[in-house]
Amino acid sequence: MKIRPHLRQSSAFLRLASDGAVAAMVKLAGAGLTYVMFIAMARITGESAFGYFASAFALASLLAFAGSLGQQSAILRFWPEWEGRGDTDAARSFLLLSVSVGAIGLIVVAAALCAAAYLYDLAVGRSVWFAFGASTALLLVALGWAEVLSSALRAQGRLLLALLPKEVLWRFLAIAAAWACGFVWGRIGAVEAVLLAGTLLILVLLPQTVILVVRAYLSPRKALEPKQKAEFRSVTLGLWGVTALNPAIAHGVSLVVLAILGPVEAGAFFAAQRSALLISVALAGLNQVLAPQISRAYYRDEKQQLQHFVSLGAAISASVGLLGLIFFAIFGRCALGLFDPGFATHELWIALMVLMVGQLFNAMAGPTSILLQLTGKQHTLLNLLIVSNAVGVIIIVSLVYFAGTIGAAVGASFTSIVWNALAIYTARRDLGIDPSMFGMARR
Repeated sequence: MKIRPHLRQSSAFLRLASDGAVAAMVKLAGAGLTYVMFIAMARITGESAFGYFASAFALASLLAFAGSLGQQSAILRFWPEWEGRGDTDAARSFLLLSVSVGAIGLIVVAAALCAAAYLYDLAVGRSVWFAFGASTALLLVALGWAEVLSSALRAQGRLLLALLPKEVLWRFLAIAAAWACGFVWGRIGAVEAVLLAGTLLILVLLPQTVILVVRAYLSPRKALEPKQKAEFRSVTLGLWGVTALNPAIAHGVSLVVLAILGPVEAGAFFAAQRSALLISVALAGLNQVLAPQISRAYYRDEKQQLQHFVSLGAAISASVGLLGLIFFAIFGRCALGLFDPGFATHELWIALMVLMVGQLFNAMAGPTSILLQLTGKQHTLLNLLIVSNAVGVIIIVSLVYFAGTIGAAVGASFTSIVWNALAIYTARRDLGIDPSMFGMARR
């Protein structure tokens, strides 16, 4: 009898390791394809147009998280919780509610962006901004819906179906389409590049959408009780703020650089930032598997197993991140030159190294955000994000103004390090869990 808990825990670890390996490989492939996709877009648009494309992509990513209203995290919170209680019908009802709320939110935010672009067009007397806003709105809907779909399928254990369409198929098609456009027309504008990316992603997501909607409507479910609906609203409010603010600094820096330094510098910084994000690919892949496991372990009160899950993920991601930092320290300028020969400067390489230090700390910190979101600490997490982002915006704007792209990198990395340190402290204080790689010693 004493052996059974250990056997059950070992089985869970093996299953997590297997799923984590699959997710990490898909994420690694996706990260490589993403990198090539942005290189292809940079090559067919040119320095200035790529800066506008990069800014549109950053804005679409930021608004996608705001428009989805935190439902990608709500799904991963409620499905494992109610499925773990044996009430799959309620889990399906929560899932359908989240999917509906996320879809409506994305449409509303996209419509607001189109309206704002149209009004700006009228104010400045130029016709390009509405087209730019409309293409960005299409892309934000696609990006946000992809996250909602991915969470819904991951929660149900359909890992490959959740990851492959966006991570691999979309990026592969975008690369092929970009090179085809370059072969036929030589150059395309930023609006056409954004429209191309958004349209292809919408098409790729159609099969996932059909599968999810058909299963959600045809499978048994039950009406949620008033208490359950109240809990959903409360949790959604916190998760909405968290999912909107968590990526705000990462995506917002490119927009600050665009506003202060111009499109060429914005494109160069975007290339450095995307290069730095490669060293967090292991954590991103493991997070795909860890999210449902964290929720299940927490609500089953399996604290030791939860501690092991998060710290093991942090240790793996930190090891991969360190290797990535060494690689880009040696070949960083060559990598930046792939986007555009003008990006292979010593100044941009320094910015890249500073950004990578922040990403390495992020990898070492582990799944801090997911841990707090899925254990009922979303409101505490939201307060941390409000404080760290408010300070971060002031620092980043000041440093970009006085120190250019290096200042942007310093501000972004400093904000990321401070936020992760605060999140680790909060998790240790409120949950007794250390999500960083150093939490292995707490077993």
